[in-house]
Parts: sequence; structure tokens; C-alpha cells
Amino acid sequence: MKRERLVVALVTCLAVTGAIAKDACDVAWRFAPRSEAQKPYVDAEVSWRAGNAKTSELTLTPEWGGIDNFAQAMHDFRSTSPHQWVLDRADPTRKTVTHLPNERITVRYRVDARPADPDRDPISRRDAYSAIVAPDWFHFTGYAALAVPAQYGDETRPRLCVTVDIAMDGGWNVSSFGARQGRSATYVLTDSPERLRHAVYFGGSFDVRKRDVHGHAIWIARRGTWRFDMDAYADAAVRVISTHRAFWNDFAFPPFTIELLHTNRPSGSFGGTALENAFLMYAPDDFAVPGDAFDFLMSHEHLHTWLPRRFGSMGEEDEALRYWFSEGFTNFYTHRLLVLSGEWTLARYAETLNRVVEQYLQNSARGYDNERVKASFFINVAAGALPYQRGELLALRWHSKISAHDRNGLDTVLRALLLQQKVREDTRPPVPRATTRLLQALDSGGVFDANADVDRYIERGEQMEFGTDSLGPCFDMHVVKKQVFRLGFDPDSIKGGQLIGVEVDGPAYAVGLRDGQLIGGFGMYEGDASQDAFVQLRNETGPASEVKFRPTSGAQVDIPVYAPKVGADTDPTCRAWFGRSGSS
Repeated sequence: MKRERLVVALVTCLAVTGAIAKDACDVAWRFAPRSEAQKPYVDAEVSWRAGNAKTSELTLTPEWGGIDNFAQAMHDFRSTSPHQWVLDRADPTRKTVTHLPNERITVRYRVDARPADPDRDPISRRDAYSAIVAPDWFHFTGYAALAVPAQYGDETRPRLCVTVDIAMDGGWNVSSFGARQGRSATYVLTDSPERLRHAVYFGGSFDVRKRDVHGHAIWIARRGTWRFDMDAYADAAVRVISTHRAFWNDFAFPPFTIELLHTNRPSGSFGGTALENAFLMYAPDDFAVPGDAFDFLMSHEHLHTWLPRRFGSMGEEDEALRYWFSEGFTNFYTHRLLVLSGEWTLARYAETLNRVVEQYLQNSARGYDNERVKASFFINVAAGALPYQRGELLALRWHSKISAHDRNGLDTVLRALLLQQKVREDTRPPVPRATTRLLQALDSGGVFDANADVDRYIERGEQMEFGTDSLGPCFDMHVVKKQVFRLGFDPDSIKGGQLIGVEVDGPAYAVGLRDGQLIGGFGMYEGDASQDAFVQLRNETGPASEVKFRPTSGAQVDIPVYAPKVGADTDPTCRAWFGRSGSS
């Protein structure tokens, strides 16, 4: 998941049992999950010092993670004082509060939870990013629940307090900032409110384990009944974290929290996002630990601890133009470090990278330039996959070129670019962009023209070429012919809710789909022409209908396939490619 604010000060955060007086905090929030009402919600309150002004503003989250309606779930704003008033604005993400100068303001509000019955109803990504309240457990992100006084912007460092009260004895109270058992917990820190927004808060009847990595606490939690052992899950998570911290030689961390929610589905979609000192996962019943989905999710999201935030900023307005680094390079190291740790064999790595290569070559948006990828990232599955694919393949290309002169390849460059802690903490000067620093370092090395590669393969969207050594010295390559993936209409159709760009000689047209037809959505296995795609047609006078078709034109394309060489696992050159030493 993309993080809007990348550099924060390291501070001490306290989880305390007793109530802290509001006056001791510049801003104080209190949250209490309520499930007894017909519609579950979180009872919320924010209190702050107003200063000399007679009006103050509250800001709600406008958008995060592709979701832009958090404010719709926050309502019933009201002051606890008879002479203070909360006024709506034309912008639903802002509220105005009138008050006397130099007084403390307290505003209460409620945050609607979803779904209605989280123990039975399917839980989606939108739900996981929002608020969930059940009779014996709850979950919410700061984006979904925090109303923030505008006077405390991202560059301020006020004293902040968050209290979470739960109506259940013996339950857990967990957040990005620590964990304890009890009916109330207060988290105190001095930092920007953005740090509290980019956080998770949950508790009640969760299974929880505590582990230590290099002397620092890791809290591992899950909700629901699963097919795998809780301790096996905790141990697998710790192995990933230990490998990453050792690889980067970076061990100074506050407590870290991992939360896993059951989507109440037997199978299907899964996902996760990195938050402040935390990682949130949501998955169906067939989620396995260990397993491909867990290995990828856990490793990818935890690597966001470094990529990109410990290399610099990503830019505020056009961050998506550089997802090739934050997401693609993260995928490169996700797969690479799973081999380094011994969790993956070379065969499993090759199987995964074969899928990456094929999906890239079959990606229906492959020719998009970077500006179009940015515009379509959250609405077009194919475009959304491109930064991951392009970035990983570019990292492989650069690792190969650097390894010809330095056995540690790209690892040497990135380790040298890690920002020192004092630089990360000092937010007064602008933090340079991570990609700018990387390209400058590669340019100074003089091995190859990295800027030209970015211009060709990222900015202009030219197709990368593949050869026998594209995955490194551990693998042989052969070529197979596969059906060309062809969707047959513009995948940006979902933006306007109607089909556009239907190709008259394509598979969608052949089954009766036409420009202008209203759609509720569509789905496909992106880049896989062996499985059906579908379009859900909307009918304003009758029920919706679903049209299925095979997304191929019948033509064939050459796809490179890689497999480990005989004896590769003990070959010194192969081991060096993955950062492993010795011959065994």
C-alpha cells in the first residue's frame, strides 16, 4: 500500500492503563466501539486547544488506498459545550467549529462500521481499511476514524493521545503503538497527527502472540478460525522480519504489529497494506501459512519499512509516477530475500518470476506511458500491475549489470543509500526523492545509463526484452507458445461505467458486447488467456446479466520460461547472485 507521508520522527509511544487528562494533551482522541445498536459504530471524540482564534477546522481523510469516501461514514458531529457549534462545509472532509478564544474544544461524532455482521458477512478491502465492530471484537484504521484539527498540520509536533475503550473483559487492546490486555489503553506520542492516521487499532477476542526480534517486540494477532497453527504463523512472520532486518543491517525499531482478518469466504481475494509500525492482512479460509500468498504478502509489506521510506520521499502530488520503485523494487527484494532466507527454493523463485514475465508480456496496458499508468492505477487492474512488473524487471536488469563489477550488485547500491536515522528524523529540510538519489548513485557509478532505462521502459512504456540471463546465472531459458491475451475493450471502461473501445475484431465484440453498454464491472485473470473473462452488464429496467468470453484473439506469442540449472543451488556464482555465501 502507498504511504502518503514517508518520513516521521522516531518518538517514544506509551501504552498506559489509566486515563490521561485531556489538558495534558494538545490533541486527545477517545474511541469506543459500539455493537449494541442496530448498526454498529465507533463512538468518537476529539479534544484540542483552540488558541486565539474564534473558529477552528476539523479535517477528515479525503482519500487513501484508492478509497475516497471515509468522510461519508463519519457524522453526527456535535460539541459538548452549549456555546460551541460544529458547522458543515461544502467539502465533506472539513468541518468548522465556532468557539471562544483560548478555550479547549471537545467534539463528539460517530463512525459507522461495516459490514453489518462481520462474523458472517464477507469482509472486503474497503471494510478492512474502514471500521469494523462486532459484539466481541473491533478494528479500524486512523484514516477511517480520526477527525484532526487543521491547526495541527503534518509539520507540527504536538503531544497526542489516543484512548481506546472496549466493553469486554480480558480482551486485547492493540494498535500500531503497542498492545495490552484490558478494557482501556491510551497511546501517547509527540509527533504529527499523520502518524496516528497511518495506523491501525483493534482488539477484543483476537489470538495474540508476542515475539522478540533483536530485542524488540513483535505483536502477531489474528481474528477468526484458521487452518494453520497460531504459533506457526507467528514464527513464520518473525523469520521474515529477522531476515529483512539482517539484510539491511537495520535493527532499531519500536514494537511492530501484524493483524490478520478473516474475510469470511472459503477462498478468493486476499491482500494487505503496510501501516505505521504495523502490517494489516485480510484473507479467506484457504489462506495457508506457510504458503505463496502469506510469503508474498508478509515479505512485500514488511519491506515497505525500507522501500521507499528509508531512501527518501516519493513526492506528494505525483507519487504514482514512481511506484515502479516503491512497489516494483519491493517485489524484487520480496522474491529475492525469500530465496536468501531459505524459505523458497530456486524452482519456486523461477515459477514466480515466470508468472511475472508472462503477465508483463501479456499485460493489456503494457504500452501505457507512465502518465497514463498514474491516471489508471486504481481503476484498471492491468495498469495497476505495471509498476510492480516494470520495477521488478528493471531491478533485475540493473542487478545484472552491476553484478558484472560488484558481486553484490544492486544490494551494494541500495544499502549505501539508506538514510541515516538523524536525516530521517529531521523533517525541516525537504527530503530528496528516493528515485532521484538512486539514479544519481547509478549515474555516478558509470556502469550503464539508468536514466535512459527509466525513460524507455517506465516513462515511455517500451517493452523490455528477455534473454537467457534475464533472471541471472542460476537459470536456463526455453520458449513456449501461448495464446495471446486480448480483452477486446478498453479496461478504463470501469471509470465511466460503460464499455468503450470495443474492438470489432476482438473476443468481446464476438459475444455481443458493444460500445456504450452500461456495466457494473468486469473481471479477468490479467494476462492469462486460458481462463474466461466476464463483464457484468447493467440493465436499468431489469436484472443485471453476466457475459463470459475467452480473452484471446486466437493468435500465439512466444513466452520465455526459466528453470534452475542443474547444480545451481551449490554453484558459487548463483549463490552470489542471491547474496548467499559459500557453496552449501
